[in-house]
Parts: sequence; structure tokens; C-alpha cells
Amino acid sequence: DGLPQFQVYCIIQDQYDDYWICTEGGLCKYDGDRIYTYTMKDGLPSDICYSIIEYKNFMFIGTGKGIARFDFMKFEEKGASAFRVYTTKDGLVNSETNQGAYYKDKRGELWFGGPSGAIKFDPEQLPSLSPSPTYIKNITVISPEREIIFNTDQDFVLDYNWNNIRIEYAGISFSAPLKNIYKMKLQGIDDNWIETNEHSVFYRALPSGNYIFRVLCKNSDGIWSENEATISFYIPPPFWQTWWFLTLLTITALSLIYALYVYKTRQVKRRNIVLANMVSERTQELQKEKNKSDELLHNILPASLVDELKTDGSVKPRAFKNVSILFTDFKGFTYTSSVLPPDKLVKELNELFKGFDEIIEKYGLEKLKTIGDSYMAAGGLPEEKEDHAVRLVFATWEMLKFIESRNKAEAIKWDMRAGIHSGNVIAGVVGTKKFTYDIWGDTVNIASRMESSGEAGHINVSAYTYMLVKDYFECEYRGKIDAKGKGKIDMYFIKEPKVDIEPILTEKQSKVV
Repeated sequence: DGLPQFQVYCIIQDQYDDYWICTEGGLCKYDGDRIYTYTMKDGLPSDICYSIIEYKNFMFIGTGKGIARFDFMKFEEKGASAFRVYTTKDGLVNSETNQGAYYKDKRGELWFGGPSGAIKFDPEQLPSLSPSPTYIKNITVISPEREIIFNTDQDFVLDYNWNNIRIEYAGISFSAPLKNIYKMKLQGIDDNWIETNEHSVFYRALPSGNYIFRVLCKNSDGIWSENEATISFYIPPPFWQTWWFLTLLTITALSLIYALYVYKTRQVKRRNIVLANMVSERTQELQKEKNKSDELLHNILPASLVDELKTDGSVKPRAFKNVSILFTDFKGFTYTSSVLPPDKLVKELNELFKGFDEIIEKYGLEKLKTIGDSYMAAGGLPEEKEDHAVRLVFATWEMLKFIESRNKAEAIKWDMRAGIHSGNVIAGVVGTKKFTYDIWGDTVNIASRMESSGEAGHINVSAYTYMLVKDYFECEYRGKIDAKGKGKIDMYFIKEPKVDIEPILTEKQSKVV
């Protein structure tokens, strides 16, 4: 119905009869018709909201990263500025608040409980909302010999090689100076304004030209300074960029070109021999590249399909009656991806999927693709095997053990859901330049529902898959579970193996249907 998360921590009704709901996915307002959600993108310090107290036309929200004062009546006008966030920089002993620990006393003072104690908050102590003046403190020019500090009261001219410049600036704010935000621009280099919380900027190897440095300050109350601080300076070009030097260089270049023409004419016969050798070497390189492309194609498609593709130029679609399809994803991936740096997130997924790939290869299965945090694989492709379901469930069981082992050694913890269904599919290769081996059919859709209807740390299988693996695994019947778009489906949790997989792999390695 519009709630971002099922986990609800607090609900209140305000003076206008609207309901406010604190969830793990942000702050929600319900006016009787629809649900409006406010998140970190709108100005909240955290999407995890534990508590909320109404005070006049403000909402005070206790979150996992500070207390936010929300001017909800003026959100449409002020946007993110409608949120004022209080953290340890404002005097809180801890920026995190606890669930259920909030209270407004008879004097109108607000109380919030956190991991480090109770916080008494006076909502009447509102900011003065006055702008902070901005000043340029120092300009330091780093020359090849020394550092030179220039006066900021007047413009100045530099030598061409004095082009490494550090500019220090400050906004005067006594309420919360560490929260000052600066907007700066070096006219002549920067096309757009740059926002930062640093108090200095360093420009390296500036080209010659006229420059104007401009800076503004936004204090902790969100008010920008009225007048920007500016300073101008000029860097002349070096002598080799002057008109007389360029003219001399042109005359010299023309003389060299003529001499080079004469020299090259005399070397035509020798050059032909060199070209013949280059052609031979290039032919060998092309053969090596062809071998690399063949190897890459084998990494993308099964070997039998590669031979068919190279021979016929295409791969005919094929119907399979005995396959099992696996879908996995990670619980809480959306939140994890929002807090991890991109390089760390990609590194984590790469290590996880690399481990999955090794397991899939060990059991003679086929990896199909990954989308975000979702991993898709199949058993019984491109050759149908009678133990396709057993192999796939064993492989998924080993994936869960791989995740458990990795969680013990790594700081970032992952919880995996897995769903498996067996049946018939159609498989084929799509694409002309970038080939993809893909499958289609209702079996794929039901397998996806098995994953989405499962739980973290469990393998959820359909009744058909259960019939194929019940002699190899202890299973727990879950009952008929409603699967989106498919109605109620019998589902089972895989509890633990009954047998060892190694004899099965050895005995049935080449046994196909």
C-alpha cells in the first residue's frame, strides 16, 4: 500500500489528523488517501526512524544518525532545508537513538534515549537563521624555490611557473562551525560551483590566464552568506607560448619537414622490407587474437553451443523437459549498497559470485547470469541429466555454507535466500555481438517465486523439486504459500543432506537422459 518497509517502530496522529509512521525505510505520512515517504534523499540523516514527537508545526524524529527537526508544513517550499539535523557536533552524547525511548514532558521539553544515555532537548532553542560572513584568509603560491604568501586585499600577478596555488577561506559561525558548507568557483577553470566542507582548496599547474576565485558559506542553519569573497590574479604565458617564439618554431619545423622528405625518399626500398616483416608479424598477432576470442566465447557459452555457433553462425533454440532452475539474492542488499562505497560493494559481490562460480562448476551445472545481487544457475543444461535437481540442491547447500564461513571471517555479513523449481524450459542464445545463453518458460517464473517466497539462510523448493530430492535431503513442509501471480504453491525447506555428494558426482558424472 506504499510503506517502504514492513518494520514499523512508531505511529502518532498529529493535530491535523494525519498519521506519521516511523519505519526502517524512512518517515511516512498517511492522510487517509495515500502514503507519502520521506528518506535521506529528502533530508533525513538516516532512513531508520525509531521515534517521532510533534511540537507545534514541527516533527522531531529520532533516527540512527541523529535527531531531525522536520518543518513538515513548509517541506514543499524549503525541500531538504526543511530538515534540521542535530548530532554529536551539536552536543548529543551519541547520534543514535533507541526504539521506544522518547517522551515530551509538561514543560514541552523533549527526551530521547540512546545507547549512551538520555538526551533532553529544548525545541524552543531555534537557530537565529542569520547568514555567516565569508573571508579569504590566505593565498599561498608554491614556486619552484619557496612558498610565497600574498595579501588577500588586492589583486596580484604571478610568474608563469608560479602556478601551484593554495587558497584558504573561512565562514564566521559560532553555533556549529564544523557544519559549515562552502560553495566555491575558480572562474577561468571551473564551469560550475563546487560544494565542500573543507576550508582550503589547492590548484595544481594552472595554465596562463586571468582568474577570479569566488567563495560563499552556508552555516549549520542552512543560510548562505549574502556576499561572496573574491580575489583576482593573473598568470602570464611562458616565453615559448609568445608570438615571436611560435614564428621561429614554425620556420624551423618547415625546414625539418623538407629535410625529412628527402631522407624518407631515400629509404623507400628499405621501408618495403620492413613492411613485409610487419605484415608477417601482424598475421601471427591476428591468429593469437582469434585464439583469445575463441577462449572468451567458451567462457560465455557451453562448449557444444560454441561449436554449433562457429559452424552454423547461430544456435537453434531447444526445449528441455528435465531441468532445475536456481535463483538467489541477498537480504538487505538495497541498504548495504547505499552505505558501502562502490568499489567495496563490487569487490564483495565479485568475491561472492566467484565462489558461487567455482561451486557451480564443481557440480557440473550451468551459470546463466547475474543481475545486481541476484545469481541464476541451472541443472540439466545444455545436456539433460537425471540427477539435475540433486546436483543443484547440493550446490546451493554448499553456497550457503560458503556464505556462513565467509561471514565468520569478514566484517560485512550477507544473508542469502535461494529458491529452486524443476520442470521444462526453452533455452537458446540471444544477441549478435554480445551473446547470452538464456532460458524461458513458466518454470523460470516459478523458480523466481520460490526465491522471493523463501527466507534468508534457507533453500526453498517446490513440490516437484521435493519429489526429485527427498531421498537425498531432509525436508520441512511449509504448507501452501501464496506466490505472486501463481496462487498458492506447496513449498519445502531443505534442512540437511541425508547422503554424501562425492559418490553421486563420481557415479553419475556422465549419465545423461
